[in-house]
Amino acid sequence: MLYLIGQFRRFDKFFITLKEESFEKLGPHAFSIILRPGLNFTKDEFVAYIESRGIDSRNLFYSMPTQCPSYAFLGYKLGSFPEAEYCSDHGTHIGIHQDIGVGQLDYVVEAVEQFLISKGHSS
Repeated sequence: MLYLIGQFRRFDKFFITLKEESFEKLGPHAFSIILRPGLNFTKDEFVAYIESRGIDSRNLFYSMPTQCPSYAFLGYKLGSFPEAEYCSDHGTHIGIHQDIGVGQLDYVVEAVEQFLISKGHSS
């Protein structure tokens, strides 16, 4: 996990990812990747590309009070939780666990790098 965080630093101008602060220890089940505003590609394009390379992903969780119809009774409207809504609309995550090796993590990094190159960017 920390290895992937370190490798993704090269993509900081494109993605918001996990960071471990000095006061915490991360133990996530997934590695979140959120697109920064103003990019020339969408989350759907990014997800389609990494999935075409065999990297499974899932959408980030919805802002339940505003993006899940079953919570409409709470009275919140879209825009009430802009950061959570942005993360849901522009973020995905890939699974992460103790049995994923460095080679597999390097494969993810290489796929992301190739996607960015295909969009005219260098990391």
